[in-house]
Formats: sequence, C-alpha cells, structure tokens
Amino acid sequence: QRALAAKSDKEARVGIITAGFVKLLIPFISIGTGIAAYYVFAERMPGVQVDGDTAFPLLLREVVAPAGIAGLVGLVAAGLIGAILSSVDSMMNSAATLITFDFYKRFVNPQATDKQLIRMGRVLIGVMVVGCALLTIAVFDPNTKQLFFTYVASHQSKLVGGVVVAFAVGMLWKGATAAGGFASIITGVVVSYAVVPVYGATLGKTEFFSGIFGSSLNFFHGVFVAAIFAVLANIIVSKMT
Repeated sequence: QRALAAKSDKEARVGIITAGFVKLLIPFISIGTGIAAYYVFAERMPGVQVDGDTAFPLLLREVVAPAGIAGLVGLVAAGLIGAILSSVDSMMNSAATLITFDFYKRFVNPQATDKQLIRMGRVLIGVMVVGCALLTIAVFDPNTKQLFFTYVASHQSKLVGGVVVAFAVGMLWKGATAAGGFASIITGVVVSYAVVPVYGATLGKTEFFSGIFGSSLNFFHGVFVAAIFAVLANIIVSKMT
C-alpha cells in the first residue's frame, strides 16, 4: 500500500526491498516466542500437550497475567489484533487500488472521476471481504491437525514464486517486458499448485527423491520449483514480445 503512494517507481522498488529485509526479522521473533513457550509449558504444565495455535494466549496467561500489571494482557492482545487488522486492511486497500486503476479506469471507464474511483474501490473492498469470508467458511476444517499459520503460509506461498520473479527480473534485466512479468506470475501460481500433487504421484514414489525430499513435497520446495519455471516463462515471453 505504501509503495503505491511512492513518488516514483524507483522509490517504490527501494521501499519494497528495504521492507523485505526488515521483514526477515519477524520469523526470528515468532520463533523465539515459540521456543520460549515450549520451555515455559514444559516447566509449568508437564505432560500437557499444547496446540501451536493456542500457544500465544496460554503464554499470556502463564507469563504476562501473573505479573499483576493491570491491563497488560489486554494491551498485548489489542496489539496483536491491531497488527492483524492493519495487515488485512492494507492488503484490501492495495488490491482495490490496483483493480480500480489498472483494470476499471484503464479498460472499463477511462473518464472516471475521483468520486467514481473511490466508490468503485469501496465496492471492491466489500466484495473482497464477503468473498474471503465465504472462502474461509468453505475451506475451514475444524478437525484438521494442521496449524493455522502453516495452513495460511502454504496457500500464500503459491503466489510468492511468480511475483518475486516478476519483480526481481524486472529490476535486474532490462529486456524484461510487462507480458513477461505477467507470464511469470501466472506460471508461478499454476506450477505451485501442480508441483506438489505431481511430485507425490511420480518422483515421490521413487527411493532416490523420497529419501531426499520425502514422499510428499514441502510447499517451500514447491515455491522454489515454481520460481524456476517462472524465470523461464519470463525470459521466453519477454524475448517474444
């Protein structure tokens, strides 16, 4: 969202790259909290199996609440909820802005006024909220043993390979074209969804590959494979256009 408000494409790229490096610190913070929770629960609740999705609220109960500081638990919980909502509304606004300007204004209504663009953006945000809510209801499985974070990350990763390739190739190779970038994004998504089941049905059954990657391919490995195909698609389409 902030990149869309940059003064130039160069500043937007620099901002995204800088934010990407800063964001690399977040997993270490999350992992540190998880490791702390493991040892705290092992000491205070021996023999109790704690689900990963409930580790943070239990950590608040076992560590923060006993501190006796009024309102501290609520403050931490509010900070967590605020961070989630901030991320969600930024993604919604960014998606609405991209669709409004790159599709609606360019192809549907080139003469659209600012008022019309704002109205369209609001409509799109409403549609996305309802659509995401319905999608959540459709895919949610209360009996699943998969952690919520892992579930979300596995699906988000399907978009990463192609987008990163389109962005990186566009910055590092002067011959890259818009069509090549679009092709890399589409290829990355398609391959990301296809590579895991294809691997499981073919290479995953062989002794050599199953001994290295297992019988089922981890979604991180799938992203790497998708990125390779996305690079090839970007180069081929860029050369053709």
